[in-house]
Amino acid sequence: VLFLLLGAIVNVAVAWGCTLGSKRYLHSMHSHPAWSTRRVVEHEGWMLYTQTRIGTVRAIALRPYTKSAATTVPAGSFPRWCSIRELPALRHAWWVRKGMVARLSEWAYGWPCVSMWYQFEGDDGLWPESSSVYLAGRHLPIKIVWFGFVVNSLFYAGVLCLLMCGSFALRRFVRRKRGLCVACGYDLRGAEHEVCPECGRGVATAMTPPSAR
Repeated sequence: VLFLLLGAIVNVAVAWGCTLGSKRYLHSMHSHPAWSTRRVVEHEGWMLYTQTRIGTVRAIALRPYTKSAATTVPAGSFPRWCSIRELPALRHAWWVRKGMVARLSEWAYGWPCVSMWYQFEGDDGLWPESSSVYLAGRHLPIKIVWFGFVVNSLFYAGVLCLLMCGSFALRRFVRRKRGLCVACGYDLRGAEHEVCPECGRGVATAMTPPSAR
C-alpha cells in the first residue's frame, strides 16, 4: 500500500512536470514538427485532430469562423478520456477577422501513459476551473485518466520497490563478501561468535550465503 501511494504521488509529479515543461507557443500550433498527428477526422467543416509528443496527448477541434450548426463528434474521433462531444454552432459576424478559427482542445499529460488532463478554451488561455489548478504561473491538470493513472502508479510503485529492495540486497551482498554482519555491518572476520556481538543476529545467518545453508 505504501509503494502504491508513493507510485501515485510520483505519477502526479511526472504529469505536472510534463505540463510545466511544455512549450507555451505550441498550445496554438497544430502543425508544428513537435507534434505527431495520430488521427485526423473531418466532420461538417471541423477538423478533429489527436496529436502527441513525449508525455503529452491533445485532442483539438478547429474550423473557420463561418456559419454552422451545432453537431456531435463522431464516435472514435478522440481518445476515450476526452470530453469533447458537442461542437458549438457558429455565427459569422462582422467582427470576425479573416483567418480566425474556432478552437476547442483538451490536453492529457503523463508517462509512460497519459494520466491527468484538463480543458483548454480558445487561444486566450482560458481553462475551466473544474479541470485545472493555477500554480507557479501555469495551469496544472487535476482530472484523471483512470486507465493511465492506474498503469503509471503500478509502474512507479514497481520501480520504487525494485530500487529499495535492490539497494538492500546489494548492501547485504557486499557485507557478506567482506565478512561483515549483513544486518549491522559489524566486522565478524576472525571471530568465533555464534551471534553478532553488535546486533545479536546469528553468525551463520549473518555470514553464510543462502545457498550454503
